[in-house]
Amino acid sequence: MTFLAVSLFYLLALPLQKVVVFPLTGFVHTIDSIILILIGGKLWRDLATKQATSPAKAYFMYFFVTVGIFQLIMGLSHVILYIDAALFPIVMNWGYIVGHVFLYLSLAFSLMVPLELSFPGKKVKYYAASLISLFGLGITYINIIKPNHPVYESATGITFFNADPLVGKLIPIIVLLSWGVAVVMFIWNAIKSRHNRMALIRSIVISVGFIITTAGGPLHDVAQTSVQFLVADILTLLGFLTLASGITLFGQDEPVVAATPQPLQQG
Repeated sequence: MTFLAVSLFYLLALPLQKVVVFPLTGFVHTIDSIILILIGGKLWRDLATKQATSPAKAYFMYFFVTVGIFQLIMGLSHVILYIDAALFPIVMNWGYIVGHVFLYLSLAFSLMVPLELSFPGKKVKYYAASLISLFGLGITYINIIKPNHPVYESATGITFFNADPLVGKLIPIIVLLSWGVAVVMFIWNAIKSRHNRMALIRSIVISVGFIITTAGGPLHDVAQTSVQFLVADILTLLGFLTLASGITLFGQDEPVVAATPQPLQQG
């Protein structure tokens, strides 16, 4: 369904390029940001209306909000096309750099979730999040001294970010260190939770969501054709929706995932 919706949107949007400036990439990023921030808001409401706290669910809330802000900055940077198109490369370059700071924060928060579930109340999650954040800070510094050269293609509405090759290689690495590790830990959690059907399903669905998002997200940094961007957008949105369903769809009164029957403690 997601594949058909995004593909149809791309096809319908192409004729608009001949009539009006319609930055398709910016629009998709903005729509994604609204969806992600709304999911974060739903998690915040769930936490606010329940007396029992769930640190893991709170970290997921921070994840959705920060990755939503990342998408929003990437999307709104395209507004400059309606003001002064000549400034687009500069504005989009800095929108990419600043936006990715929030992406790196979201990676840190997402890694804290399985660590909190496996080691409730322990400080290991803070150490791991700090390492991811420092790595992200390093990529940001490299991105500043080796800026992007974004190009807006008016015929398709696609933005080619043209990140420096080194930055393009480092982003998949930091994503794998966060979401890749999270996938392994959630799969392990699924194995340990095989006698708890709900926990098993949640762990599997969340793992699949991370896998799909890991495949689609970094593809944006190396995509060179509109088809590649279409595939990246489909995978990313599908991954986030799958991830959200694993967190929110099943049993709102139960913990997000339970490797053990004990309730989570405040970390």
